[in-house]
Amino acid sequence: IIEYAKSRDFTSVIVVHTNRREP
Repeated sequence: IIEYAKSRDFTSVIVVHTNRREP
């Protein structure tokens, strides 16, 4: 469960960075 939550947070961070990189 912890790994799943951690992976989800990591994915969310990547998505946020990707969105911020786009104009």
